[in-house]
Amino acid sequence: MFPTMDLRSIRVFVTDGYWRKTLAAVRALGRAGIKVTVGESTYLAPAVFSRHCHARVRTPSPVPPPRAGP
Repeated sequence: MFPTMDLRSIRVFVTDGYWRKTLAAVRALGRAGIKVTVGESTYLAPAVFSRHCHARVRTPSPVPPPRAGP
């Protein structure tokens, strides 16, 4: 017999909160009682507005900013 684990003590960090698949993952994990932190480089990511998102972290963009000049 395996020991049972309290899912409410588990915390998960999910990246790329902009995508719908990420939103689905956040919802599923949140419904299971897992605390989900969403990391995204923009404030407009749908997953950060989910009621199942426990915390939000603004991460640096993986795309470098454009360089000015030649």
